Amino acid sequence: MEAKRLRVIIDSNTTISPLSESLISAKIDGNPQGHRFYLVEPTKTPAVKNLMLARILIKPRDDNVIPIRVLNTSERPVAIKQGDVIGLCEPVATITRLESSEIKAEVPLRRVSTEVLEPTRLSAEEYQKAANLVDEFSDVFAESSDDRGRTKLVTHRINTGDSKPIRQAPRRLPLAKQPEVDKMMADMEKQGIIEPSNSPWSSFREGGNKNSKITDGILFMICRDSEPISVVENEGFQYLMKLVAPLYKIPLRRTFDELLDKKYEFVSNMLKEKLSGIQYICLTTDVWTETHQTRSFLGVTAHYVSNDTDDLKLQGVTLGVYELEERHTGENLAQTLKEICTKWNIKDDVVIAVVTDGGSNMIKAVELAFDKKRHTYCFAHLLNLLAQKSIESLPQLKSLLEQVKTIVSWFRSSVIGSDELRKRTVNSTERTLIQSVSTKWNSTYYMVERFLALREIVSSIINFNTTAPPMITAKDVEFLQDFVLLFKPIEVATKEACGEKFVTSSMIIPIVRLLRKKISEASITTDLAKSLKNNIFAEWNKRFLNIEHNQLFATATILDPRFKNLHFDDKAALGSVIRKLSNELRKDLIESESDSDAPSHSSGSKENEYSLWDDHHKMVQEAWKSRKKSRIVEELDTPNSIPPEFSVYLKQPVVRLKDSPFEVWTEIVHKDSSLLKMVKKYLCVMATSVPCERVFSASGNIANCKRSCLLGEKLHKLLFLKSVDKTFWGHN
Repeated sequence: MEAKRLRVIIDSNTTISPLSESLISAKIDGNPQGHRFYLVEPTKTPAVKNLMLARILIKPRDDNVIPIRVLNTSERPVAIKQGDVIGLCEPVATITRLESSEIKAEVPLRRVSTEVLEPTRLSAEEYQKAANLVDEFSDVFAESSDDRGRTKLVTHRINTGDSKPIRQAPRRLPLAKQPEVDKMMADMEKQGIIEPSNSPWSSFREGGNKNSKITDGILFMICRDSEPISVVENEGFQYLMKLVAPLYKIPLRRTFDELLDKKYEFVSNMLKEKLSGIQYICLTTDVWTETHQTRSFLGVTAHYVSNDTDDLKLQGVTLGVYELEERHTGENLAQTLKEICTKWNIKDDVVIAVVTDGGSNMIKAVELAFDKKRHTYCFAHLLNLLAQKSIESLPQLKSLLEQVKTIVSWFRSSVIGSDELRKRTVNSTERTLIQSVSTKWNSTYYMVERFLALREIVSSIINFNTTAPPMITAKDVEFLQDFVLLFKPIEVATKEACGEKFVTSSMIIPIVRLLRKKISEASITTDLAKSLKNNIFAEWNKRFLNIEHNQLFATATILDPRFKNLHFDDKAALGSVIRKLSNELRKDLIESESDSDAPSHSSGSKENEYSLWDDHHKMVQEAWKSRKKSRIVEELDTPNSIPPEFSVYLKQPVVRLKDSPFEVWTEIVHKDSSLLKMVKKYLCVMATSVPCERVFSASGNIANCKRSCLLGEKLHKLLFLKSVDKTFWGHN
């Protein structure tokens, strides 16, 4: 006999809010006849307009009161009164599985957790029946107490129109409750109830997409521009950020300090991984003393050719500055160098050269840490010594330079003199005089050059000021003009050799030869200048007479397609380097066989405009006509003496000076060629230790008087992050 369906009526007056779901109290109208479970369903015709009743399996209380779930689908409140019929219910005698394919597709069956039934007091048979029931209707039951469920019947939207986000700090939670809130948010996100928002309303909040990008950008500015972290607390910076990003809340100074440590850890690990795969590395190193606290640091930079054979580039990075707590002996410096290489995953056999100045402790350190053969003198320091010693050996020149320095000092200390000089040079690009520095010869050159350019104005100002020092004579001016002619090539050569973004090791032998030629051909007229020229050549012979026998520079020159053997005067030196390189190539060919492609040329960087290279262009034209240099190679090219690929390369004409050596090599040989490995090995060498000195200049800008208490470790991190390529930061 079919069980009678009973009405479900509202137990008390209530109002359901618009577009919302509520759990309300209802009552079964009639005698439930002692059944344990009842199925509540809506009537065919809704009893209350715009109100939906959820189909639910319930167990009534003794007073027939049951909970029901209703949904208001309208945008207005719906009021229901006590006694209104909301649905029907009937006792559950048997349970039949639903066969609707649509329901199976949308609501996959889930095994409900046993914790739903555990609190009940059921017999084993009753427990099994109840378990089967909840499993049958698993889409109705929660899997656990954390399963909140979702509905797609109602879409909730907040229409903001054209309004822009308003900056307002969120309501602060007590710190004790924050972990619980974070856990609840994480649980709801995991269950798919909420999801991260990328809208303008939330993107500027902590953890938002724009918030993270702006914070990272500020940290990048601090490191790259050598700004103090306290800049984030400056009134001007905060005003700027309020204008450009009013929703962004600037993190505290302490937060940026922590972010800097995390960024250093992340980027340094990336670089360590990259350096571990580099075949050949050149190091430059020097010692620097910070004046505010008289602390000493060992600076180290690393230079290498990228492993991307399709896009070879010379790359460099600052490994940092490391505070020295012991005496600067060769042994202590060697130990520090070894520790630095170990820290950055640089193996001993990977280091092809270490470039330092001529300090005996630095030479000893390289000898102990690696070996004496891998030490390379800084070419810029050698040029500096050449100029200084040449000047010091001529007392008349020293006296004249002191006289010029006195005049410059007077203009820099006299308000009347400096004001008058500015008035008369208002339309000139050269408005002030330059003071020399005793440790830098090129500053003396710049002082004389500027003094000569402004000598007429300077002379007229001095003649009308009784406190001014006496002006130099016309004969002295003539000598200083000769001085500029002799030292101009040296000054330009120093600039050429001090680059770090292009190949410099292959330029040393050509520069030395062209430099000597320029000085020899200088048109000087005074006897003092002729004596100065003789002094220059005397110092020259001490330092550069055997430059072609420097295996490192000679090999790099041979492997540069712009120079090859063009600038070698010593046949013995040329033959020695070609045989050495041939032996290395044969050794590598035994280990790995590879074929080369047909050669071709490609254009690269802009040609240097300075006339120092004019003679180089003439030599190239003469070599093309006479083939003289090729004949020298042919004399050496006996059977089995030079590998065929290397021999073909040497016999080809040199390329243009403006061509990039790396671009030429990627065009003329196969990417697995042994020659290309040699190019990476020798063209990564720096000609000078200037890259390390540039690090010290940056250190001085960071560790200034306002940041004199900056810790050595923090200075090291700032310098490292300043030097690394933007790609390590994730910037294009």
